[in-house]
Amino acid sequence: LGTMPGAHVASILEAVEDIETAAPILDTMSCQQATDCMTHLSLDNSCKLLPCMDVDQSSGVLGMLEAQQAAELTKQLCDTNAQSGGEILDSIDSSKLATIFLSIEPENCINSLAALQ
Repeated sequence: LGTMPGAHVASILEAVEDIETAAPILDTMSCQQATDCMTHLSLDNSCKLLPCMDVDQSSGVLGMLEAQQAAELTKQLCDTNAQSGGEILDSIDSSKLATIFLSIEPENCINSLAALQ
């Protein structure tokens, strides 16, 4: 899967009923490949996948995503799974984290900030 285009991998993953089971597959890819795949996944499925991935990989992917997509994912992650959302955010470089927070509407920042350690 690591040699296939991200969009193709994403379409395969979208077809998997229990998407969380795909996390170990994304963990074995390079961070760039996993990010490329994640850019093509639905927000819901990305949100289910990230907490199941290795925290270094998930934070790396979140840090490499385009700011707006990373912001949407961060917001939903912290709204639905604050503990793992916080763990992932804690592992991201603080300047990248600031960029992500700049893209989240102020009223939605509070849950995401509260998830941080």
